Amino acid sequence: MPVEVCLGYFLGQDNSEVLEQVALLKEKAWIVRLEPHDGIINTPVDTVNLNKYIENTAEDYDNNNNSQAKRTLIKKLFSAKSIHDSLDQEHYLNQQYTIKPTSRCYMRGLNLQSAPAKVREAALGSCYKYDIRTSMYSHMLQHIVAHDPSWNVKGSYINEYCEHKARVRNMLADTCLTNTNSTREHKVKLVKGMLAAIGFGASLTNKYSDAMKKIYSADDRQNLIDNPWMKGLQAEINLYTSIMRLTYKSAKIQYREALQKNGRSSLSKWCTFDYQQTESTVMNFVINKIGRENVLLQVHDAIYVNHKVEQYVINSWARQISPLVHFEYEEIKDISYSRRLNKAGKVAEDIHKQRIIQEEITAFEAMLAQ
Repeated sequence: MPVEVCLGYFLGQDNSEVLEQVALLKEKAWIVRLEPHDGIINTPVDTVNLNKYIENTAEDYDNNNNSQAKRTLIKKLFSAKSIHDSLDQEHYLNQQYTIKPTSRCYMRGLNLQSAPAKVREAALGSCYKYDIRTSMYSHMLQHIVAHDPSWNVKGSYINEYCEHKARVRNMLADTCLTNTNSTREHKVKLVKGMLAAIGFGASLTNKYSDAMKKIYSADDRQNLIDNPWMKGLQAEINLYTSIMRLTYKSAKIQYREALQKNGRSSLSKWCTFDYQQTESTVMNFVINKIGRENVLLQVHDAIYVNHKVEQYVINSWARQISPLVHFEYEEIKDISYSRRLNKAGKVAEDIHKQRIIQEEITAFEAMLAQ
């Protein structure tokens, strides 16, 4: 990716300094790139916290009458119990992984990477999560500006989504999914999935595409297609795709084996491959800076760290590789208590109180009998 112009545009450096810095960045990126291989990752699990999650989820299951919600809860319970029962004596979960040609790490079998987020975070316990904000869209923006430094970043739809993703999702859920009979939270989730899918090349006009297959209302699908904001976003995605087409011919030769692994190569595969390479380079560089021994788990564009690292520090590292990348931060806290144990404790306390009251009544009646 031609980052020379992009770096100069955003950092305000003259061309000679930028070219020197880019040479260093390319060297760093090469150093941290992981070659394809298989291996084992051992992740420490907070069993006390995981047990609280299991007990609370079981309590939620018992008290929920919604069949769909119960199915979701039982899946989470099964996942959490499977992880708990598979730990070694030192409470580590042994997970198999494969590093792909893009340097992305994929775990297989029972693992925390593919576990539901709530289960994963319950297993990890108290830690700090850092993930790239709307990472695919940030990557698109990087390519567009590298191609045309005069492009209006601040006025773009992609930038608006990167900067204000919650507001955009809520707006689309409220104005487009008017015929979907569901909660607002679920509608926002549908919009989030739709935006992620079109970011990776899914069609907005095909009702069977990954972008639209979960939006069952034909009227709501049409609302999304006709929405002015969505039209603006789609135009910018098309611009990014046209830029990627310029390098597709050479990519088919350079990355032929990877792009043809599951069938014929395509422009969409090239876009995904290029994004994952950039993401992996950024993540590996940041992980090396933090110290791999301090990273509990990596889930593609997110990492869980055992201590707090200032957000601006992580972003300063990441932007040495990709100037428009932005990490978000969340503190993962321990589950404070088990509702099921508290409930059992309260029942025991109530029984104890009733026994004391009964003993006092018995003593009083005996006194009156005398």
